[in-house]
Amino acid sequence: MKRFWQFVICFILVLIAVYMKPVITSQKIPQEKHQLEVTESSFQPANMAHTELNTSGMANDIGKTEDEWLKKYPNPKKSYQSALGIKWLVYGDDLDDFFEVGIKNSRVTNIFVLGHQLDTAPFQIDMNLSDLSEITTIFSSFLIKQDGKNYRMELTEDDMNYRPLISFNNGTFAMLHLNQINGKLIAIRYLDKESLLDLMPYTSDDQNMYQAKIAENLDWSVINEDNRQQTLQLLNLLRSSENKSAYVFDVPLQEKTTKAIELFNQAPNKVLTTDEQQDYWQRQKDRVNHSTPFGLTSQEMDSLFKEARVNKKTVHGLFYHPATDIPFMISSLYGSRSYHEELLHNSDKYIGISFQKNSMLMLFSQDKETSATIKTQESSGE
Repeated sequence: MKRFWQFVICFILVLIAVYMKPVITSQKIPQEKHQLEVTESSFQPANMAHTELNTSGMANDIGKTEDEWLKKYPNPKKSYQSALGIKWLVYGDDLDDFFEVGIKNSRVTNIFVLGHQLDTAPFQIDMNLSDLSEITTIFSSFLIKQDGKNYRMELTEDDMNYRPLISFNNGTFAMLHLNQINGKLIAIRYLDKESLLDLMPYTSDDQNMYQAKIAENLDWSVINEDNRQQTLQLLNLLRSSENKSAYVFDVPLQEKTTKAIELFNQAPNKVLTTDEQQDYWQRQKDRVNHSTPFGLTSQEMDSLFKEARVNKKTVHGLFYHPATDIPFMISSLYGSRSYHEELLHNSDKYIGISFQKNSMLMLFSQDKETSATIKTQESSGE
């Protein structure tokens, strides 16, 4: 019996030694110190990558050569030149079949669609965000690799709701323009990586900014007039979707529009109401920054009208900068809560549109304006 209790005691001691050894040993090992480093970042981590849809619709045509495209669609109705070096070929007549194809460096780089009956699957004009969400996830962060560099773009909540970006597995994208008033899709923009970076309509990573470049050796008289005609065409097409009458160019109103934008560019301090606004204009006027376009407040428009001797009781208008990409500008203006009402006055019939390089001014009126002899510089783009 005595040996039995000796065995039990020895067995218990062995068990204690075995189970206590890791605890004792661990106390001798220096504990690793972990530091949590908190860094500010407005972007999602790079591993939160966006996913890609299978290429479909007109995304298949991005990257084709100009010759390949023209064999498929040989007869554009007209063409426009742009400050970003894109030649826009225009097809179709109305909201059933209208689209524009952007050619740059002899390749299809952009396709802008307003027509309901075109091959834009899985998207469709007039669908809403709920419809889009059933097709794909709407991502807030995109990492674009171009020329050995990484460019990160972040979509705001408004961007995700009204200008979401979709990626395809052939390296192209679709920018979807939704109307902020009724939530419906009004335009689809297919584009390649370089065109997306040129537009840069979303917040970008300041550590690696992509700078869009205005094309060299431009004939600004041609660019300004093409911009004017393209603006009117797209604007009237979108107005027709809401059963609004088409705008008509009015020569006297056009003269006043051109005079007003010249006066602003010559002396912006006479129009801009605050030092902050003046400083912001000085920083923006020579840049192509589509993520934060520059506009004039109602008070500043009144000041401009006073300087240009425009009757604010019969005329209203809007100013926009940078006006380098007309499809993007018109989709943004027409879909915007801020500008939509300016473009939908039921009584408006006449319009004046003037461009001076990167800036645009529109004036609207329900009546014909009194003619005036005004010497302008618009034809030179100065």
